[in-house]
Amino acid sequence: MNAKKESKILIIEDDKKMQGIIKSQVNKLTKNITLTQTGPDAIKQIEDGHPDLIILDLYLKDINGFELTRLIKRNYKVPIITLTGPDQVAPCIRAHQEGADACLAKPLKPQALKATIEKLI
Repeated sequence: MNAKKESKILIIEDDKKMQGIIKSQVNKLTKNITLTQTGPDAIKQIEDGHPDLIILDLYLKDINGFELTRLIKRNYKVPIITLTGPDQVAPCIRAHQEGADACLAKPLKPQALKATIEKLI
């Protein structure tokens, strides 16, 4: 299934440059994108915006991304793509154990991100 143009995607990333890179890639699939940089704001955006998919950096400054993944999966029914550094297998395994639906390494490969989004939406 292709990502629907009206699909709502929440990007939780505290690095502004990386946030822009992710947004530009996701923008090719949907224009309905919300950006946030903190855990509390992410929860508010989930409650208010009911996203169809979340893209979550595992290494946020204010909250552990593994804990945030577990919290989101426990309370909301939304797929999560977690992001980690290059060649980091252990964090991806842990992210899956916490409930993540997919894990991608940065720098992101546009084709992998697109395919993963389309699979989950």
